[in-house]
Order: sequence, then structure tokens, then C-alpha cells
Amino acid sequence: MTTKFEQIVAESKASQNPKELLLLLKMLDKIKPKVIVEIGVDQGYLLTTWRKAFDPQLLIGVELGNSTKIAELGSLRDATFIFGDSHHLYTKTRLQELLADRKIDLLFIDGDHTYEGVKQDFEMYAPLVREGGAIVLHDIKLTGKKWEGLVEVNRFWKELKLNYIHQEIWDQAGKGTGTGLIWV
Repeated sequence: MTTKFEQIVAESKASQNPKELLLLLKMLDKIKPKVIVEIGVDQGYLLTTWRKAFDPQLLIGVELGNSTKIAELGSLRDATFIFGDSHHLYTKTRLQELLADRKIDLLFIDGDHTYEGVKQDFEMYAPLVREGGAIVLHDIKLTGKKWEGLVEVNRFWKELKLNYIHQEIWDQAGKGTGTGLIWV
């Protein structure tokens, strides 16, 4: 018998490794996230997955690019987007306006993959996450010469996990790039 999350992952077009994504959804189900913010939306497929898995009250995507890729996803008509650099104060201010007096339940960081970029996203947006919420970083295991200088999430993750209750999700048998989960 297929579970709800297995079905959602099977239908998902998100770039995340399916085994990693399934385990992540099961873990996040413990907190029943109703306010979800994703930094680094790309085409919006993971936002669609969040929508199907958790039916959040507020779903916000922060994306540096434009809306043409995302606009094709009819299931995201009720999502809110901030198009701009996640590192700019304007973007954070706009997010705070959208949140009003609410806190984030789930913050998914998958934008700037440089050490400085992922660190800045974490430092800027982690204070907006409620106690008992979760912060997720994608690509914590992605390494190698091809990615050198471009993807340094693993370097920041090594530092971050020393100070937080965390879990790592990594499909060692597959092509997973690793997901790091911080419990706030």
C-alpha cells in the first residue's frame, strides 16, 4: 500500500532525490508546517510538493530569477513570491510584511550555494523560524572539483551542525546530494 507521501514524491518533479525527499516529508510531518518559506525556488516543483504534502496556510517562495518558469505551475496560484536577491534587506523586509505576526514553521534554503551565500541566508532568515520549527539546507553532500567554489553548502553545514540538533538525510546508494535538517 502506497502512503500519501510516497504518492506525492512519485508525482513530484522536484529535483531532490526521491528517497531523501520522502524521508524529509516524513520527518517534517511531525511539526505539520503551516507557514513555509523556500529560498531558491527555481521552477517551483518543490513548492508544489510542499503544497500537496502539508496544505500550508502560507507558502512563500523567494527567487532571484523571473516568474516565467513558475507561472506555468497552476497549483501555485495561491503561493506568494518575492522575486529578488535573498541577501538584500528589501527581500527580508518584504517577507516580514507577508508573515505579519506569524513565524515560519519550515524554512528551506536552496538558493546561493556559496559558503558566504548560504551562511547569509541562514543568518538572515533563521530568526524568523518559530521554536519547534525546522530549517532545511539542500546539497550538504555535494562536493568535487566540478562544484569547487560554486557549491560550499557542505562547508557551512559542518560548522552549523556543531551548534544545533540536526539530522542528515542522504541517499548513499543513489545520486542524492544530501539534505540537512535543523530543529529549532
